[in-house]
Amino acid sequence: MASPSAAIQIWQCMGMYPSETILIPSGSEQLAVKYEYYTEFLVPCLEDQGVEFIADPPSKDVWIAQMQNLGSTSEEIWLPDTPLSWTPDSQAKFSGREELSSLFEACPVLPPIKYLTGW
Repeated sequence: MASPSAAIQIWQCMGMYPSETILIPSGSEQLAVKYEYYTEFLVPCLEDQGVEFIADPPSKDVWIAQMQNLGSTSEEIWLPDTPLSWTPDSQAKFSGREELSSLFEACPVLPPIKYLTGW
C-alpha cells in the first residue's frame, strides 16, 4: 500500500497525464463501487474539511451511464475529487499545493484497489 504522500503524488500524476485505463474503471460493477465510495465516504469527508460542491450527485444509474459514455457527450460529469466540481470559494481555499495535499491525505480520492478489482 502506498504511503499517503505517494498516493497524492500518484493522484497528481494521473491528473497531469491521464490514462483512460487507469481513470475509468471499465465495468459497471467497478463504477458502482467508485460511486458508492464517492457518495458514502469521499463527499462527506471533503465536506467535513470545508469543501462545498457546485451540484449534488446524480443517481448511481445516471452517473454510471455518463461514465460509460465519457467522450461521446458534452454533458458535464460529476466528479467530486476534482476542484472543478467545487464552489469557487472551495477552489480558492484549497488552491495551494500544501492545502490540496493535506485535504487528499485526509480524504483519499480512490477506494482501496481491492474494492475495485476484488484482489
